[in-house]
Amino acid sequence: MASEFSTYHARLDRGEVTCEDTVRRELENIKSYDRRLNAFILVLDGDDGFALSRARELDARRESEKKDASALLGVSLAIKDNFALGGFPTTGASYYFRDYVPTSNAEL
Repeated sequence: MASEFSTYHARLDRGEVTCEDTVRRELENIKSYDRRLNAFILVLDGDDGFALSRARELDARRESEKKDASALLGVSLAIKDNFALGGFPTTGASYYFRDYVPTSNAEL
């Protein structure tokens, strides 16, 4: 896995891909497969959505800082719905928590 991150960051450094490109690709994958898999309760997508907005911020940061980034910068990830993510619905896939929106992130 470490070599995959290294390859990805090398591609970022060469300008072959951006964090935004990566997020757009992952969002398309979710749209393509999630109808069958039903793996996601909430996807932070859309042109003004959290995921793309954050990807643009990371691209701007990489461009302005011109230094080595952390190994996970720009890597897409999914967070299980039973870990609190401040400001976003966190249901634990439970009807009981259907309206629960935590005010802060879980401490992990």
